[in-house]
Amino acid sequence: MLIKEQNTVTHSFEYALPIANFNNYSLQSYANRIVDDFKNISNIESKAQIYDEYYHYIYNMAKIYSTFHLGQNKHDRDEYSAFINQTNMIFNAGIFIKAAPSK
Repeated sequence: MLIKEQNTVTHSFEYALPIANFNNYSLQSYANRIVDDFKNISNIESKAQIYDEYYHYIYNMAKIYSTFHLGQNKHDRDEYSAFINQTNMIFNAGIFIKAAPSK
């Protein structure tokens, strides 16, 4: 049996957008940009463009994170790990299906 339509759905995806609450202003700023970008992914082409921006932001976040010393900035270190995991799950899952506005 041949399938004529392309089906890219591989599994159910019900993760919410990540919520970052960094004390460090720069980390929070990058996290906000990433979340805003995720909201605008509507097709595979926009995902590819945002993917490049995402890695630029993550790289800059990692540079900031690398300045934290053990025993310091525990909140932001924990928040960073959680945020990276959440964003990786979203990017690996595909694009969001936008719900129709409720009336």
